[in-house]
Amino acid sequence: WNVIHAAAEHGVRRIVFASSNWAVKALEEKLAPACYRPEGQKIDSETPPFPLTAYGLSKSFGELVGRMFIDEGKLETFVAVRIGNYGPSPSNDEMVRVRWIGTDDIRSLFRRCVEADLKGFHVVYGVSAQKTAPYDLSHTREALSWSPRQVLANRET
Repeated sequence: WNVIHAAAEHGVRRIVFASSNWAVKALEEKLAPACYRPEGQKIDSETPPFPLTAYGLSKSFGELVGRMFIDEGKLETFVAVRIGNYGPSPSNDEMVRVRWIGTDDIRSLFRRCVEADLKGFHVVYGVSAQKTAPYDLSHTREALSWSPRQVLANRET
């Protein structure tokens, strides 16, 4: 709250908020295991927060504050990035791998969040190019003109 409020009070036009997959973890668990199959139902950018833990609740709160400041006209752009599991290389744990985002992808994603020509409130997902990710990247691709480039090695996921 304090950082977003101070930014708005000082005329910052865009905030890129490092949210988390934990903001929608309860929904992911509800949809599992189907959401991990390429053809399964995915969680999209229109999905409101659905936290499962205090951490997810804190990220959900940040997203809601951003939406409120946009709705009140106090910010021009707020991009909430629901980050999967960042790591320089994919984990051996399959449940971590479905949400993996590599270094090159996370760098290019955040760069697009800063540089893209967009206004308003946006939720985007930060995962690399695995078909088993539980998230629909349609809005992320469209709003940011961004697509993940990194693909999991040694396994088809």
